[in-house]
Amino acid sequence: MFELEKISKSFNELTALADVNLKIAKEHTTVFIGPSGCGKSTLIRVLMGLIEPDHGVVHYEGVPVNADSAMLLRRRMGYVTQGGGLFPHLTAWRNIALMAQYLGRSKDDIRNRVNELLALTNLSPDVLNRYPTQLSGGQRQRVALARALMLDPTVLMLDEPFGALDPIVRYQLQTDLRDIFRGLGKTVVMVTHDIGEAGFFGDHIVLLREGGIVQQGSIHDFVHRPSDPFVEHFISAQRTLLDSLEGGT
Repeated sequence: MFELEKISKSFNELTALADVNLKIAKEHTTVFIGPSGCGKSTLIRVLMGLIEPDHGVVHYEGVPVNADSAMLLRRRMGYVTQGGGLFPHLTAWRNIALMAQYLGRSKDDIRNRVNELLALTNLSPDVLNRYPTQLSGGQRQRVALARALMLDPTVLMLDEPFGALDPIVRYQLQTDLRDIFRGLGKTVVMVTHDIGEAGFFGDHIVLLREGGIVQQGSIHDFVHRPSDPFVEHFISAQRTLLDSLEGGT
């Protein structure tokens, strides 16, 4: 789905990405993980063409992602941020339908698609006339997911989508989203700082440090074949979560 070749990006004197080479498989969930400031959010924005790299090339299904192509390519990508990123002056319905309306889809098509997404995301029709401030954190994230899926994108991008949620809501939403991803067969790229969450979702996990890839592979690879002391330390810091995860698989 994506191929990155020698991607580098700096902001003033800060190196966010340093010579990153990566392939992201179609219809798999790839998770970017690492400490704060490691470059994972920058990387997902480079994939979407929201940020242009200083050096290197990103290909999306064989097409270079650049200033000329990014706008059209992003219509094939759904994007969910921490907190949902909903427009506060729009109702849930208008948030979900926004891009479809902008592209001139018919009212019947939009209504039918919204109804499909309500069922898919376990949202009650009652929320559609509410504004984001009138929704719970879990509801906001479900509305954000419905909005991201509105145009039936080929890939979903999620940048720490559970970070602002309390543990009970977070657990339920994680379970529901994993079922949705598996049912739809979408390519998913997710950012998190939580190795347990990465193992729960990820077919392929990419650990970053200071803008570079330290190790990539399955959760089993990280637990049993860490590539260097940094990986071991990162894993051991969240060992309780991993023990619980491994015990259930």
